[in-house]
Amino acid sequence: MVSGPLHHVQIVEMYQSGLGSGLPLEKNFVSYTLCSNSSLAPEPKAKFHCWNDHSSHPYFAINPVKTELLFDSPPIYQFHDIVGDQWIRRTVEASTPGLETDAFVVNRPPRSFPGQMSFTFLKESELPDGRSVARKLERVLGLHLRGEAGVDYRISVYHTGGDGDLHIDAFRPPNLRNQPYFFANRLGTLIVYMGDTKLGGETVFPDLGLKVRPLRGSGLFWTHYKRNGKINWKSWHKPCPTVLRSRWFMSIFVMQTENMFKHKCTLNPDE
Repeated sequence: MVSGPLHHVQIVEMYQSGLGSGLPLEKNFVSYTLCSNSSLAPEPKAKFHCWNDHSSHPYFAINPVKTELLFDSPPIYQFHDIVGDQWIRRTVEASTPGLETDAFVVNRPPRSFPGQMSFTFLKESELPDGRSVARKLERVLGLHLRGEAGVDYRISVYHTGGDGDLHIDAFRPPNLRNQPYFFANRLGTLIVYMGDTKLGGETVFPDLGLKVRPLRGSGLFWTHYKRNGKINWKSWHKPCPTVLRSRWFMSIFVMQTENMFKHKCTLNPDE
């Protein structure tokens, strides 16, 4: 969705919340304090809550989903053991031949070592047990992943020393294709961790004081938009540098259009 008149208010909010105001430097600093367990890191702003979810879908009546609520606004969940080791091995094998170096982002500082991050896209038909995995993930989230155009699964790997930028998934800055700032049709992000990272590779949310470990087989999910239609600017996040081993993960963007009746809107300005 290209930026237009309807998005001018969001662009103003974007500048006030970070880009163009100098705040990203502060957010980056906080991100690295969280990554390094520095004494300067902020304290988490929410209490963790975990449970075995039997009730979200009949499929989980016998085999519940191990669920953690890491933050309430925006809601951030980590679902444990949603994919198995065999599926992870097959997915890594299927994606390895198509991996490309992530080198298309403008305004990114030169990397210390080239090729620190690689990625590829797989269609559902190319993903091992793609249809059954997609259905299971939809049951876990209670949201639709697949629209008429299907879904692309982005498989990424941060190699040793790999680092990523501070960003927010609902918004994309210009790239080499000369696209302007625009707001994507992304309700939320699901990251399925497939690596066996021994040190580093966490995902941090600097505004929330939150650091999430990339546990193999787990899924991390959060939403970018409030129910009133505005972007939740607290969802800025960043991957920590990978220190030991590689950080493999699969990213899925959950779209707003396919979930207009699942994630219903409200006129309450606080929701």
